[in-house]
Amino acid sequence: MEEIFLPEFHPHNLQRKIYNNQYGCDGCREYGFSLTRFKCKQCDFDLHEECAHVKQNTTHDLYNNNIFKFFPKPRHHQSIIHCAVCGDSVKGFEYNCEELELCMHPRCHSLPSKFRFYHLEFMMSLDSFMSSECLWCSHDSIGCLNATSIIFM
Repeated sequence: MEEIFLPEFHPHNLQRKIYNNQYGCDGCREYGFSLTRFKCKQCDFDLHEECAHVKQNTTHDLYNNNIFKFFPKPRHHQSIIHCAVCGDSVKGFEYNCEELELCMHPRCHSLPSKFRFYHLEFMMSLDSFMSSECLWCSHDSIGCLNATSIIFM
């Protein structure tokens, strides 16, 4: 069992454990559904795996490897900002690229731009002209628990 101490985010040690319930990440302020997360035994504090291992500077090949800087709180407090990958609002931890004027959640940053499933290869596309209707439940996919607005082509 991995244990980490992140004094810049939380005063207690966090243990990496497996749970099978939904939780709210105290880093990015988004819901978590994955089995593995970092949890404080002394209080109700949880972090996604990706939020526990943020980097100060990072890149993503979807954005031609431009530099995204980590911020523990959204930089634009007066307006609602949206993740460039999923389209949901950014309420906590964020990666921000000043040059592109874009931000993304740490979990969205961790998504691969392409993946292989058997003999098929899928590439992520961030097409703002695609429908935001959830293919699972037919509701708006922004905030839908069953879908994401990321389109794999």
